Order: sequence, then structure tokens, then C-alpha cells
Amino acid sequence: MLCKECGADVNSSEVFCPNCGAPLRVTADYDFIQAEIGVKVDQVLNDPPEEEDVKPAVSDTVNGNQNKSLNIIGAKTSKIERAPAPEKKASEKKENVENTIAVTRTLFIKDSIFADEDTPDTDEEEKEAERKEREKSYRISRDERKRRAAERAKKKRKRLILIILIAVIVIGAAVGIILAVNEKKQPEEQAETQDHITCSVESGQTYSAPLEITLWSDQDNRLVYTLDGTEPGVSTGTKYAQPILLTNDDITGESQDMTLIVYAYKKDASIKVGESRVSFTLTKSQLAPPVMSIEGGDYSEPVPISLSAGEGTTIYYTYDGSTPTVNSTKYTEPIEMKRGNNILSAIAVDSAGTVSEVSSAVYNLQIWSNISYEEAYANVIYTLKEQGLIDNSDPDSNNNYKAPDGGTRRVINGGEAVIDNTKYYVIQVDYLNDSGNVQATTYFGVNDQTGNVFILNRSGMTFVLA
Repeated sequence: MLCKECGADVNSSEVFCPNCGAPLRVTADYDFIQAEIGVKVDQVLNDPPEEEDVKPAVSDTVNGNQNKSLNIIGAKTSKIERAPAPEKKASEKKENVENTIAVTRTLFIKDSIFADEDTPDTDEEEKEAERKEREKSYRISRDERKRRAAERAKKKRKRLILIILIAVIVIGAAVGIILAVNEKKQPEEQAETQDHITCSVESGQTYSAPLEITLWSDQDNRLVYTLDGTEPGVSTGTKYAQPILLTNDDITGESQDMTLIVYAYKKDASIKVGESRVSFTLTKSQLAPPVMSIEGGDYSEPVPISLSAGEGTTIYYTYDGSTPTVNSTKYTEPIEMKRGNNILSAIAVDSAGTVSEVSSAVYNLQIWSNISYEEAYANVIYTLKEQGLIDNSDPDSNNNYKAPDGGTRRVINGGEAVIDNTKYYVIQVDYLNDSGNVQATTYFGVNDQTGNVFILNRSGMTFVLA
């Protein structure tokens, strides 16, 4: 059952609400009795009468008979006549009050018990029925909410799937359009970026060893090649750096069919931008290579080198390590041996244009210098003083010399150079202004055999006589 005051759910056996303290079942008789008891208590406290002197002022008629018994509570219109009574003691007054309160408690408890046992609690049954009805309605509404939520989730999933399908279709269509446009543009872009590779040999031709093959890239891209028919990758092929030389050693049998595949790659990326394929036949040369008058090796004195070949042939040679061709230096007289470690190579060519194998030899000519670097350095200082470029003062720790015009000339070791088969000590002289900045540089070359001083000009990494 529910409390009328606060609405709390309480046990049907409770007399008072445990939440707010309000009475749960109060009958009309209890309300009237409680009111009358309050009046009686007040009267007893003020002037309690003697029991034998109290007479009922109004008779109670039941079924037409006079009820002359004492009616403590009586009707609302009853009056009680009181005879004067002697003053009672305080202890007697206190005893009367306690008796009255006991009677009130007895009536109240009896009324509550009788109400629980005899009076059906129709309000509690109705409220219980209402509560059950509300619970039923709540369960129904909860199930309905769940059902509606499930329907909404199902519809949401359907919408999401539909949106995803539409998005996939749209994206697929867009990708198809982009691919179609790219495929249309790709041939045009390739035509613009395609590199043309030029090769010195042609497909279907027969050549005699030794054969030199030269490659060119119109766009100056990296060239990578193979000669075995495999595809040349950036890391698997051979990088083209100088002409390809094929000799008799590259031929199995008397002749061999070869396929040269060349790819052009961008210098800053491994992107192929061109290719060339050449198939040709290479035969062994029957023309003997030139013969050198002395063998390669170490020499301390220069010795002239003579070349000889078959009758009716022409000899071409190089003395810088490169492969000789018909465009190289033509041999007409003995060759002066170069100082240092150098490679001499030569070929023979007959009247039919047949080219022989390449013959090579390494000559290491080491001639002892007649003067030392220190002597060469002293010769340069003497020359500077003779020309009035420095005064006679001693240099500082950095080999700086005072110049007559107030500047400074710094003398530096520039290494060695071989010019026209002559070795020179290179000495660099910088002119510094008052702020210590270099304004001019002069190179002096001192012949290691004679000690003579020359002015040199620098061209890249090489020197020449001025």
C-alpha cells in the first residue's frame, strides 16, 4: 500500500508511515474520541471531578430505551453537570492524568487492532490494483520502447549500408574516370619524356673484333646496358661510362651473335625513359695486333718505344689509358716514354677496314730528381725577390712575406705536375691585402732536373706552361 501523505510504499500491517510518520488508517470514531480525550485531559488538569459526582446530562436512547449508564465520551451536544468538590491533592491530580492517558492509549491501540482485524482495507486493495496496473503499463511501454528502438536501429543500419553502397559506386566511377583520363594522357606524356638512345652499331650487321660501341642519350640520362639479352636494371645492368670494347676474348668460336639492350634512366630517380635493342654478329679478327719494341715495366731512364704491324696496315695508339680507334694518334715514329705510370695501347687497321685486337703495355718511368722540393722553394723565393715582389725580411710562421707595396705574399706547396714529359714542382704564391683577403694567385713551376723556374697556367686540374 501507499502512504497518502508522501506516497511511500509501506507494509499493510504498519500503523504509521515509517517515512513521514503519518497515520495509515484513522477512522471517524478515532478522530472523535481523540478530540474528546483532549478535552477531558484539559478538564482533569484544571479541576478533576469526583467519579461519583459526575452525572450524564443527556440520556442515550437505544431502541426506544433509556440508557442510564455512564457515557464517558458522549455525543457532541452532551453536557456534564459537575457538583462542587473539595480540592484534591497534587498527587491525586497526577494519578488522574496518568489514568486518562492510559485510557487514551488503550482506546487508540484497540481501535487500531479492531480496524486491522475487522475492517477490510479497500483503499489498499485499490491502490495495489492501481500499482499492478501501473507496473503492467510500464512493462508494456518498456517493451514497446525496446521494439521501437530496435526498429530505429534496423532502419539506421539499412540507411548506412545504402550510403556505403552509393559511396563505393561513386568512388569506383571516379577512379574509372581518372584511370581512363590517365591512360589517354599517358601516351602523350611518354612521347614528351621518351629519351632517344643512339648506338654506333646497327642491328643485322656483322662486325670484326675489336669492336668499340659508343652510346648517346639525347636527354643526357643514365644509360645501363647488357650484352646477354637480359633486361638491364638500375642495379643489375652495367652502367655506361666509356665506349664498350669487344675483343676476340668476348667471342666463343669464330663468330658470335650478340644482343645489346640499353635502358635510359632519370638521373634523380629510377624511372626508365628510353630503351634501345641492337642485335649483331661479331667475328674474330684475323689481323694481328701491333707489337711493341719493349715490354712494359719499371724504368729509371726514358727509352723510345717502337710499334710494328703487318704489311699494309696502319697503327693508331693512345698513351693515356683509353682505347685506340681510327681517330686516335697515328703512329709515324718511335714514342717517347712518359714519366710516371702510363698505359700505351695500339691497334692495326688494314686497307679493308679490318681492325686488329688492341695491344697494351704499362710503362712506369721513375726518374730521380736532380733537385729537392726545398731547393725548388728557394729558387722561387729568389725569383720573387729579384722581381721586387717581396722584400728581404724573413717570413712568419705561415710563410708570409712582406711586399714592398704594403701587402703580403704567402708561399704554398702546390704539389707536382708532368708537362710534356717533364716533372715540375708546383709552388703557389697568393697576394693578400691589408685585410688578409687573397686578391691574386700565381703558380710557379720548377723543373726537377734543371731547377729552372717557370710561370704556369692552371686549366682545371692540369697545368701548362704559360
